[in-house]
Amino acid sequence: MLWIGWKIFSQVISNIMNITLELNMVKDMFGSPLSQENRTLIETYMQNPIIENWRKIHGINIIKRGIISTIWQWVAEVDATYCHIGEVTDINGNIIKPWSKIPSPDLIRKTLFYALH
Repeated sequence: MLWIGWKIFSQVISNIMNITLELNMVKDMFGSPLSQENRTLIETYMQNPIIENWRKIHGINIIKRGIISTIWQWVAEVDATYCHIGEVTDINGNIIKPWSKIPSPDLIRKTLFYALH
């Protein structure tokens, strides 16, 4: 049982450590490093990939070679099977249709890597 707990813990740490370099290098839409707030939101998603956390990061803008897109748009470019229509809300912000799926931490890591190259 202890081994299973350690394995889960090491996977969480691995997810965080594997994106540290990417988070240090990726740029926002102004060509500046990501804000600490956005870094924290992404790290939180990597530790706990749930829809509430995806809602917080999907719209973060990242620039790649002069092209500005959201994390969600970059995810869809990395994974062609990913949904191209996101959550649908009414004028008051009530959710009419939720996200059909959210990306795995591994896909977010690949997306950040893609955004750097």
